[in-house]
Amino acid sequence: LSVHADRVGQTPAWRVDLEVETRRTVDDGEAWFARSDGRLLRFRLIGERPRGGRIEHDARFTRIDGLDLPSRTSSEFTVRQRRRLRQYVVTLTSEATYSGHRVR
Repeated sequence: LSVHADRVGQTPAWRVDLEVETRRTVDDGEAWFARSDGRLLRFRLIGERPRGGRIEHDARFTRIDGLDLPSRTSSEFTVRQRRRLRQYVVTLTSEATYSGHRVR
C-alpha cells in the first residue's frame, strides 16, 4: 500500500495504490481521495486475465447525502482466442453515466 499526492481534475487528491486479490487473479488498483475531506473521487482497476485477456475498469464518484456514489464508469474487457490456427481478439466496452441518485 502506497500513497501519493495527485490531482483529479482540479481537485487535490491522495492516490492510493492497491492490489486486489480474487480467487484466480491479483489485479492492480488505484483509488483517489480528496485531500480536503477524504471523499472518494475515482477508482481504477487493471488486471491481466488468463491467455492474454485484460480488464480495465474506471469509476468516478460524487458525494450525495454523505455517500460516495458512482457518477460515471467505463470498462473494457479484452479476450484473446485461438480457433483453427487463427487468433481472434474480442474487446467489450461499456460506458455509463449515473444521475438522479436518491438516498432513502
